[in-house]
Amino acid sequence: MTTTSTKDGSFSFAKVPYGKWIVREIEQPKGFVLDEKAYEVNISKAEQVVEIEIVNEYVHGNIRLTKVDAEYPDNKLTGATFEVYKDTNENGKIDDGDELIGNLEETETGIYEMKELLYGKYIVRETKAPEGFLLDKGEYSVFIEKDETTYSVENKAGVGFINEAMRGTLKIVKTSSDGKVKGFAFRVTGANGYDMTFETDKNGEIVIEGLRIGEYTVSEVANNASAAYITPADQNVTIKLDETAVVKMHNELRDTPKTGDDTNMKLWYVLAGLSAVGIAVTSVVAHKKKKKESNE
Repeated sequence: MTTTSTKDGSFSFAKVPYGKWIVREIEQPKGFVLDEKAYEVNISKAEQVVEIEIVNEYVHGNIRLTKVDAEYPDNKLTGATFEVYKDTNENGKIDDGDELIGNLEETETGIYEMKELLYGKYIVRETKAPEGFLLDKGEYSVFIEKDETTYSVENKAGVGFINEAMRGTLKIVKTSSDGKVKGFAFRVTGANGYDMTFETDKNGEIVIEGLRIGEYTVSEVANNASAAYITPADQNVTIKLDETAVVKMHNELRDTPKTGDDTNMKLWYVLAGLSAVGIAVTSVVAHKKKKKESNE
């Protein structure tokens, strides 16, 4: 025989025959844990009333998410903030009537949790992104329906809760004393281990889009195009969100004689001639002095 509890939680079996019986709960109230205990009842006399108290514990569950870099999923991100709301009307979005339960706690790097939540539907949203990353503006529904179960929140299935890095653009502009600007090589190093080399186009420009925000260093790399020029000093640059940072690099030609230029040779000839005259004058003076001494 079976029976169902009333609104006040009471239940009864009427006209139970003499003997020993076992009472078990086979379906628990919504939001509670099934009581799996077997209650033994002994009916030994007429009109006997036996009282049984069956206690149901609330269903409790946990919410957990793993915050990762979208480009490098093995890189867990710290410093985010997540709010958890009780979805009162169970419509899957945050409304004025929904109750703010609190914030997820970062229990270890990139791991955010809230434990011992009662049965029901909840909504999780990010309110602060990790430094250098874009905020995820989505609202994510979680249904706590099984006891002692941890429910994961993901915005990319099988990966975790990802954030896209903030990015900007770097433009390198090359000039030179003789107007040559094509084919000069530049190395760009900086944020998150970035290290790439590029060459200027016919306009003397390099445009690098999608760089993560942060500090970078631009260095000219020696190649055939730059062999005749003095290498300019490295420059540091800051990449900001949705902005274009411009680095200007100028090359001066090295001071070397040109083929067929005899200007320096003429100078040497003049100096050599003057030296010869000096030697001759000295020799004449010495000779006259010696002759005078002989006459005396």
